[in-house]
Amino acid sequence: MQASKIDLIYTKSISRFGRNCVDFLVVLRRLKELGVDVYFQNEDVLLSSEAGELILTLHAALAQAESEDKSSNIRWGIKRSTSHPGSPFFSRVCFGNDHDDQKNLVINEHEADIVRRIFGWYVQGWSVVRIKKELETVRIPSPTGKRRWPVSTIDGILCNEKYTGDSVFGRTMVAEYPEMKRVGNNPEEVKRSENHHPPIIDRETFDRVQEMKKSRTNIELDEHGNKVRKSTHYSMKRIDNKDESPTEKV
Repeated sequence: MQASKIDLIYTKSISRFGRNCVDFLVVLRRLKELGVDVYFQNEDVLLSSEAGELILTLHAALAQAESEDKSSNIRWGIKRSTSHPGSPFFSRVCFGNDHDDQKNLVINEHEADIVRRIFGWYVQGWSVVRIKKELETVRIPSPTGKRRWPVSTIDGILCNEKYTGDSVFGRTMVAEYPEMKRVGNNPEEVKRSENHHPPIIDRETFDRVQEMKKSRTNIELDEHGNKVRKSTHYSMKRIDNKDESPTEKV
């Protein structure tokens, strides 16, 4: 556009053009300065037309109000639904689980065996990177079916309470419109359904792993509140060179 190669932008509607009224107007005025016209099909308005910007501003304000109202209604619906332990939000499938005919969570024995091995290796003192190397060495596909296992995937498995038979919903939430990014939720808003489905990992092992993760963390805050690495012993950047391997393989 700045190279004067575009004269007109044709768009379906205002809601497709911008998330909120302020951003919408900033972009429109910049396009106007560059000599680029914009046509909105649903509203049948051309930016360059007489009073075009005023009309578009009113439409944009209405579109934003409608989006905010929808967002609020969705939040209310989810909050109401998760007040019941049988809510489908608690039955989202994760690696190690499947749905039965009634959409209840059941154990996928093949995947569950891999989950148990990951927990077992960690309890034995293995780092996440070492677990990653072993999974890839014995050619166990990741939850997405790929050869490589992201360390974040293994770390997520080790932190997932769903493997104890409990289901937690709402640890994170989408920020208020129009930010649309996930942020940490208020602990009081987090919903829990205990003994929701058959466990893969016993609670004692799960709790032990969480304590081990806390003691192994190599990130701490300095006196200025900055994150610093205190050790490389369990760092994900450190690769174990030991030749030890698990006693069993999948």
